[in-house]
This record gives sequence, structure tokens and C-alpha cells, in this order.
Amino acid sequence: MTHDEYNYEGVVEVPFEVWNISTVPEQQLTVSFRDNASDGEFNLLAAQGDSREYIFPQSLPYDPDMNQSEIIGDGSPGNVSSLYGQLHKSLFLIWPFLADGVSWDSQNIPESKIKIEFIDATYKTLKKSVQFMTNQYDNGGDFDINENVHVDNHNLGTIVDSEVDSTFRIYLTTDGGIYYTISDKDPGSKDDHFKRAGLISDIMFAPAGGYNTTQFYGADKIAGFDQYIAGAQDNGTFYSPRNQDASDTTNYFHPIGGDGFEVIAHFTDSDKMFGGYQGNNLYYTHNGGSSWSYIGGLLTGSGPFINRASTSYQDPDILYTISSSGVDKSTDFGISWDHTQIGGTWGNSFWSGADVEVSLANPRFVYAGGVMDNTADIFISKDWGATFDPVTKFANLGTITGIYSHPKEDSTAYILFGIAGEAKIIETKDLGNSWADITGFHLNISGKSSNGFPDVAVYSFLVMPHDHNIMWAGTEIGLFESTDKGISWHKVVGDLPNVTIWDMKIKDEGQVIFATHGRGIWTATLEDLKTFVPKPTTLRPVILEGNQTDNDEKYEIKAKVELRSIYDSLEIKANNILRSSFYDTDSIVEKEYVFEVDDKGDFNLQAIAYKDGVMYPSDIFEIVVNPILDARTQFKTNFSDLVGDEFYLDRFRIGVQGGFEGRQLHTEHPYESGIDGGYTDGYSVHAMLNIPIIVTDFTPSVRFQEIVIVEPGEPGTSYGDSQFWDYVIVEASKDGITWKALLDGYDSDSDSGWKSAYATNQFGNPDLLRSKEANFKPHFNEGDTVKVRFRMFSDDLTTAWGWMVDDLYIQMETPVVQGIEFSKLDKNISIFPNPTRGMVNIKFNDTWRGDVDCKITDIFGRPVYERILDNNNASSSQSIDISNTNDGIYIIQLVQGDKKTMHKLIKE
Repeated sequence: MTHDEYNYEGVVEVPFEVWNISTVPEQQLTVSFRDNASDGEFNLLAAQGDSREYIFPQSLPYDPDMNQSEIIGDGSPGNVSSLYGQLHKSLFLIWPFLADGVSWDSQNIPESKIKIEFIDATYKTLKKSVQFMTNQYDNGGDFDINENVHVDNHNLGTIVDSEVDSTFRIYLTTDGGIYYTISDKDPGSKDDHFKRAGLISDIMFAPAGGYNTTQFYGADKIAGFDQYIAGAQDNGTFYSPRNQDASDTTNYFHPIGGDGFEVIAHFTDSDKMFGGYQGNNLYYTHNGGSSWSYIGGLLTGSGPFINRASTSYQDPDILYTISSSGVDKSTDFGISWDHTQIGGTWGNSFWSGADVEVSLANPRFVYAGGVMDNTADIFISKDWGATFDPVTKFANLGTITGIYSHPKEDSTAYILFGIAGEAKIIETKDLGNSWADITGFHLNISGKSSNGFPDVAVYSFLVMPHDHNIMWAGTEIGLFESTDKGISWHKVVGDLPNVTIWDMKIKDEGQVIFATHGRGIWTATLEDLKTFVPKPTTLRPVILEGNQTDNDEKYEIKAKVELRSIYDSLEIKANNILRSSFYDTDSIVEKEYVFEVDDKGDFNLQAIAYKDGVMYPSDIFEIVVNPILDARTQFKTNFSDLVGDEFYLDRFRIGVQGGFEGRQLHTEHPYESGIDGGYTDGYSVHAMLNIPIIVTDFTPSVRFQEIVIVEPGEPGTSYGDSQFWDYVIVEASKDGITWKALLDGYDSDSDSGWKSAYATNQFGNPDLLRSKEANFKPHFNEGDTVKVRFRMFSDDLTTAWGWMVDDLYIQMETPVVQGIEFSKLDKNISIFPNPTRGMVNIKFNDTWRGDVDCKITDIFGRPVYERILDNNNASSSQSIDISNTNDGIYIIQLVQGDKKTMHKLIKE
């Protein structure tokens, strides 16, 4: 929050005073404070990052009436003239926060003083000029000067190389490491003067290297390799090269900047990794780091500063993250996400260090939360993250530092704390119904541990899967161990430094991975862990595919289900109604199951497996069952004559559009980008003709009118290339599953008018209509029955007006109206309303006095209405009723002697 967002809100009593004790007599001063909690009171919190009630002592005599206009403006709360009032004659800023283990009570604060002295000193300085040595980053320097220097600076110094030549070097310590310049009379004044780890580099924001002192919050091992991924405070996310065993001299790749935190490497697939930077700005890779996809926009709520991510050994494609509104879950390692909102005290439990943990023994159980006290809870899900309920409280403790689980016992979990004199690790053996302190602090009046555990914060924890007596705790002073299930603890003495250990993980090849806060990534290889196998557990089934069968007598669905464990039975529900039960579930395979539903429409499918009386439901799979219509050899429509079931529309519509007559088939105008739609790799929309078409030898098979204004591909690219951005395509399928392109996808570059319209951000208009043709052959044979669809693909970014289709003819000649031409409606005739629902009025003036022959035909020339209109009185109005005709386009012909006019009429 910047100073220009501070507004004067009023005068309140605070539990402190500010005095200038250097004057005679001593003088009380004015003081302002930032009301971070917006509650009209001064109060403190224990967490420094959350306790931001800043104090601003001001060099002004205290005025109990607060009439200082420089501070309060016009005196009304929130007035603009009070901006920066807290900075008026401000002496300094004090940032207080509450000590651990105490609560704030403004009425019972012990008397205390803080004395701040100003010391007069004389310094000799020489100022020649001001030069920026590093790039701008909001400070005014040139963008391209020494871009490699980290943005967070701490210490600056010089090394004199020659008094004679007046050459020296500048060294700079930063959150990214130590940088130093070349030796020069004016070092740092030019680009490439600063080096990182001995190298000159223009890699913006890359860490300097040189020392193994990076502060890692999370680290993981890539399966099958001595390769690692880790998240570092102020330095982003790193991973080491796969073609070398990582060591303390390895140069890591740096794909993601910002503040890196927890990371995940898939337990079995070495190409899948997950990381990011603060606030849930997260990325995944499925190709070993060759490319990374951003998923931050797919998550719900505000992310914590310290990103948290969790997965399981048994189901490693499933990821969990945490946010201000609950927990987000991905079942495909980051591609798509679903949100579970947590109610109750979640708002109090969530903070920048809140955690989420999937049970290492059974991914059915998921824990989440950040505070355990009288106002906030830790939560547990017993249904794979679908719902969360609070666990039983152990005590009124406060903020937690982590949640961990047991590798073999699925009802056992651990919550970690860092509160002085209080329990550091509590254990549940019954899914949070009860808890016990295993560090010897609880109810100990001395505030010290009774079993040797240090009175320091704990950040990480693990139980050895080969021997449950052995527990490791990563504290802020190093690694502590218990060999008796927490009855006693001792310091581990070895190569690992006495450093804060933020995270520990047991991975393959017998390795334990440590993320340390200040000494980089460490590993420990244990012989007993080399044979480690995760605890087997029953996994939920997955519906891989769902499609309507080609049964033309009943509504039938075929679902492909992955049986990921051996079950006793399997049920399939559609819209929560049991449709069928199956018992051929005694093997781990993919199987297809066929079942009926009652009618056409949208259905949510779910496969529910049962094992030993426990239900294992799949995620919901959405499917549309289309109406069963008779197959034809021909089809035509102008989209104004449709009854309603002919097309299935997925983000298409059939309707009117400004500037066009009648109805057409439209995408959204403009259509949505992939990012705005919540996609990470683009998306498709389509309109499918529900009427099956029997392929004949008629050519061209498909003809229609269209306008295509979509983002073109890069110059020189064609359909199928990665940079052929947005496109439209016509496809056909025999089974509704496998679709074949009747012609290659195309974009606005395929027509000069469309290309110009895209470049100038035009909307579609009738002048841009073009004819298109496609053939079923050679993709299909005569006698095949197929369905036809129109599909548009949009990538993640740029969009345009979209696609419009009209006048569709399949295996038919297009109509030709011979003998007359359309003419502009005579100015002396009015036809209204148009479009009409059935009743039409024709009004003449006296130039058409007398009888007028009126004939109305459809676009194929078939008459639907004939009548002689009596206009002998002149200026008469005639009413015509065509309510009993189908919706569509009609032609009105009016003839009187040698006068003849023709006009299009739309009925809808």
C-alpha cells in the first residue's frame, strides 16, 4: 500500500505517547498511525508480515484538538486533502509487531519506553554527478544498463585497485548474490560493467551465483535422475540439467522469476514439474522444462505470499494449492483446475503461511489451514478435496508453520508450530479427532521441552517409511531426530549445516531432499530407503471418454472408464440417477461401459467404485446427448427455417446479427481468448448438425456462405503449424468421436477482404460473404453415414470478430430463381413488419392505384400465397397472413401492368 492511499479517518486514543525529551521543558509530539485492520483502534499481531499498524512520529507539538490541516485536510474522514498527512514533518516510521505467545490487550500493556536519539555528525562528501548503474526498475535508470543485477540491494562497497591510475571496483550484495564490476576509473557507468559469478551477463533478474547461500522454501527430486527443482525466495524457481548429476557447483536453469516457494516433481514422470512465484502465480511443464505454462488465472481467490503445493505418491497427477477462498485441485498436473470453497473460520485460518497437505498414505485425505486458535481451524477433507470440515482443536495456539503426514498410516498427520514455550509438533492418529504434543511443551509451566526438543520454530517433518520410530524435524537451527516416535529428541550431527530447513521430502533412489533457508539444496541418501515403495491404496476410477452411441432407437452412452484399482463393483450415474451396475472390475484396465438415459440433453456422468464398503467416486464428466434424427442424403437450411433440434451448439448461436437479414450461424462476436476463458492451451467451439448424412457421389458435398474474421497465423505458416493461431474448419465423423477435416483449417488470410477486416478491427458485413465448398471424399465412402460440424479454434491471446455461416447445402444444388431479379423496393410501397411472425402489411400510395397482383414464394420458387390486392382507393394498406408457413426467407412479387417490384421477406 503506497502513501497516496492513506486517508485521514479521525482521532482515536492510542496506548502510547511520543515526547521530545531534548527540549526544556520536554514536549509532547503529534503522532499518526496506519489503521491496517480498519477497526478504528491501534492493535498488533504476532506475524510481522500481517501486523502493519505503522507509527509515524511527527515534528509538531501535540494538539489534542487535532487542528493541523496539513495532516487532516478539511477534517472529514477520507478527504482528498489529507493525502500524505502522515508524512507531514514525519521523523521516521516504526513498524511494531507482537511477540510470540502473547495476545494484544490495549488496556493491560506493561509500561515501557523506546528511546531514539539523533546524533549530529559531520561528513565530507564529494558529489560529481549522479549515474544509474543498473536498469530502471522504477528508479529512472536506463532499461538496458546492467540488467543482470538483482533488484533487491543490501550493501555497496569499493575495492581500490590502483591509487596511481585511480581505478577501482564496486561490489554489491543483493538477494541474488554478490556482484562486482570491472576495474575502471568509472566502474558501473556502462552496460556489461557488472559481473555475476565471474561472468558478464545481461540475463535480467537472474541470480548472481558464486555462493551456496540461496534461501529455498521448497525442493524436489526428478524421478530417476540426480536432478532437482527448487523455489527460492527473491530468486524464483530453478531446476538443474538432466544430463549431469547435480552438485554444489551445478549451474541451474532459471525458468521462473519472482519469489519462488514450494515446488513439485511428479513421482513417476520425470518430464512433469510444477513451480512459480508468490501469490499463486504458478506454472507447470510436461516436457522436462522445455516450455512452461502459466495457470495463475485458473485459480480462485488470492494466493498466499508463500505458495503451497501438495501431491501424493500414489496419484501424482493430482495437485493441490491453497488460496484465500479455499483449495484448488488439478487432476491433470496443472492443465485444468477445480475449486473447493471452505467456509466457517477459513477467513481467519488463511494467511501468507497457510498450508495444504495430501496424506502420503492415502490421497483421499487432504488437510488445509494456517491457524489453530479460538478463532480459526485446521480443516480436513475425507473425499479427495471435494469438501472440508474443521478438525478438533488441540489448544489455543496460533499460526502454524506447516502440515505433514505419515507415509504408511492414513489417519496420522502432524501440525507444526513456532510459538515460544508451546507445542512445536502435534500428532493425530484419528484424522484430527484428537491430538498429542510429541515435543514435550504442552502444559509444561517452565516453557521448556520435557523431551529434548528445542524451543525454536519447526518448518518441516517426516516419518521414515521403513521404521516408524524414526522422525525427523527440520527446525530453524537444523535437523532434530527422534528414534522412539517422539518420546525423546536429539540434534543430528553431520554434514548438514545448522540452518533453517523449510522442507523435506522422501523420493526415489533412497534420497531425502532438504530445502534450506540460506544454504541451498541438500540431499541425504539412506540405504534403507532405496527399496521404498509408497503404501498401496485404492484409487478412484476416471472417466476418460463419454460419447453417444449411434443407436437410432434409444438414447445410449458409451463411457470409457479407467479402473485404477481392483474394485468390488462399479456404478455409473447420469445426473445423479443410477443407470447401470457392473461387476467386471477385478483388474486394472480401461473398459467401455454402455448404458441408457431417458432423453436427449446435458448429462453429468460419474463412475462410482466400491471396495470393502468404501465408495470411490470419479470426477464429473459432462456430455451432451443429441436428439435421434433420421439419416438423410440431403440437407439444406438458411438458418431461418430451423425447427430447433437440427444443430447442437457449443458456444455457437443461431440468430439475427446487425446488418444481416434473417438468421445465421454465429460464433460469439467477438469470440473469447483462451486466457479469458480459463484455458492454458487454446480451446475449440463447434456447431454440429444432428441429422446424419448418408454419403452419396454428389459433389461438392458441402456448400455454404461464410465470413471469417479470426486471428491469422504468422507469415508463412499453414494449418497444423504451432503458430497458425486461430482457425475455422469443417469436419465430419462416422462415430462422433474421431473427426476428419473435409478441408484444411483456414483463417482471415484466406481472403483479402477478411484479412483487411481483421487488420482494421471491422465487424462482419454482407459485403464480406464468400462461398465455400468441401467434399466427403476421399475421407469417406459412398454409403457411410456421417455427422458434420463447424469448428473454430482460438489460441490463448488475440481474438477478433469471429465466424458466420449461412445458406448451408449438403449434397444438393443451390437454388436458382429465374425470370426476375431483386429490385430496390419502390419508394411508394411500404412492407412491414419485416421480419414478421406471420402478419404483413403492404401500404401503397396513389402511383399504384388499382389492382395489384401479389405473389409470395419460398426461395425455391414454390408459391405459398397469391392474391389480387384492391388498391383502387389509393394509399390503401393491405394485410396478408402467412402464419401457417414455416420460418424462413420468402420473396414478395408485386406486379401492376409494366410496374414490377420484388422484395425479400423474413418470417421468424
